[in-house]
Amino acid sequence: LTTSAAVTKNRQLNLDIFEVLIKTIPGGPVVQLRLERRDSVGFLHHLLRTNSRFGGADDAVLFLPTMNGLFCIDNDEIPETDLAAGVYTTDLMMERYALRDNRSTIAMVHFHLFTKAAISETFRIFLNANLHMDSTPSLETFHHLVGLPDPFPGGDTLQNKLFDVFQIQHKADKLRIMEDIESDYKDLMSKINAEVEGRKHAALQLRKGQRMMDSTQQRKRTQGGAFRKAGEDKGKVPTLDLPKKSKAPFSKTISII
Repeated sequence: LTTSAAVTKNRQLNLDIFEVLIKTIPGGPVVQLRLERRDSVGFLHHLLRTNSRFGGADDAVLFLPTMNGLFCIDNDEIPETDLAAGVYTTDLMMERYALRDNRSTIAMVHFHLFTKAAISETFRIFLNANLHMDSTPSLETFHHLVGLPDPFPGGDTLQNKLFDVFQIQHKADKLRIMEDIESDYKDLMSKINAEVEGRKHAALQLRKGQRMMDSTQQRKRTQGGAFRKAGEDKGKVPTLDLPKKSKAPFSKTISII
């Protein structure tokens, strides 16, 4: 695999990547994930926990909603004992739930607590508030795969409608997050600009005070020099500036006896 074309071809032949939108019912956010058919159920739950603030709730469960009912994606890791067999559904691959088609789109629902009656009623209220369907889907919860479309979603009506609704909410959530980030950025820049202007004003005041101090010191030095000069002039002995006598030319007198 030395070229981009070879890498792309290898992925097309060996990888089946699908997009998953997980909605926390009733009023939670929508999380977007991309998985491969050989990823485990435990890895799916790990991604949910790291991308949703509701993912770490106790007894959190995931379901695949279909027209035939809600199929639970179990994530149990129970060691084997002398009296009971071990349960390691967390190690099952996604293709075990018929999630194997490349570029398929999957809608999942996430609940905080596993209570059969609460899950069915909460999901019914959510469907009535967000979807208009010709036929009513089943609200039964299953822990087996009998009745699950294979391959999933296989044109299931509820899956298609839920994915569209989740996609709209996901875009709205991203837009709201971007607006919050932009608002926080504006507030931060406003605080930074105010701090910068404050520092500029303080620097100007400091520079102005320094100039005034320099001017005062210069004026004092000038006055001190004038006073010293006046004192020196006062201590001097006054002298008369007389004109200098010009020397007479040399003359020699000769006496004759």
